[in-house]
Amino acid sequence: MFYVFNLKLSTLIINHVFRLFLFLWYFLFLCIKVKIVIFLFVQKNLKKGNMKLAAIIFALSIFTLIFNGCSESVEQTLYSGNINVHAPITPPPTHLATKVESGALTVSPHFYFNSNKSIDASTDNHYKAGVIPGDTNNFYVKDKNLSWSQPNSLIGVDVDLALGKSFALFGGFQYSNAVKKDLLGGNFGIGLFETYTSSAFRIDGGCTYQQYAYTAATIVYNKTIFGGGGSKSDIYYFEDDKVEMNLNPFITLTINSILTEQPLNYFFTFGYFGQNLLGFNPTSLFSPSFNTFVTDKRVDCESAFLMLNPGIYYQFDNHTRFVFGVKILEETKLSSPSQWIVLPSFQFDLQL
Repeated sequence: MFYVFNLKLSTLIINHVFRLFLFLWYFLFLCIKVKIVIFLFVQKNLKKGNMKLAAIIFALSIFTLIFNGCSESVEQTLYSGNINVHAPITPPPTHLATKVESGALTVSPHFYFNSNKSIDASTDNHYKAGVIPGDTNNFYVKDKNLSWSQPNSLIGVDVDLALGKSFALFGGFQYSNAVKKDLLGGNFGIGLFETYTSSAFRIDGGCTYQQYAYTAATIVYNKTIFGGGGSKSDIYYFEDDKVEMNLNPFITLTINSILTEQPLNYFFTFGYFGQNLLGFNPTSLFSPSFNTFVTDKRVDCESAFLMLNPGIYYQFDNHTRFVFGVKILEETKLSSPSQWIVLPSFQFDLQL
């Protein structure tokens, strides 16, 4: 008798706790029609003592809460704020076409000097006052919200390996320093060349790689829509401080003289190259709900350059030469109107 009494008491307590939990769960999170139907159905089964069926219905409704449209959802929109990038401009290497034997290796230490030092631009769809409904924060974001600061010099070394009389593989490494951070970069690719009696040409294609340091602000607009109706809005401010690596293609055409009777010769290089300054993955910074829908209006920041590189080289002997050039660049994609940049360069070629 005592055992039966305890069993009935335990069942009664469980029944009331279950009803209380059910009441709180559904009346806080589900939309009104679903609340009433499920609550009455479960109540009916609890009165009949059919706790197993009530538990199954309750579990199924929790599953429904997670995946149906009656539950809470969040619309999250990400906007770019002020972006400060620190990285050198990385033009393609200078390779001259001369008569070489297969297996010849050319090592070329080089130095660039940059007198421009900065480019300012505006990214698409960045945050502006009034772009978010009801926003009273007025975060200060410049109209030209991207500032690209460049170090005033860059040093590096390139290696060019001739695999025949008209084909070569090349690679290189370079170093610069910005905001007290060491930034590494370089290049790799293939070259095709042809030499004549007094002139030659070479076509290079490949990629540059470059580290860049940046601080980038993100403004997040969260609109929470409740299952029972109504909504609320929240605005957050985040800032990333990172060093990352980019990879960018290039192509160049070099035409140079090879007058053996005089040590001083000339060259012209025409080229095109791009440089990615910032890459954002379209992902939310946090997920406040199972149903979070993200619209990422932040965009990659990419620059593109047309290059003319006239110069001269002095041939000391069959194995060494000094190369001086002036890389004249027109930035055509990031800035409007286009911006001109001049990079004097010095290079020493040693053929092994």
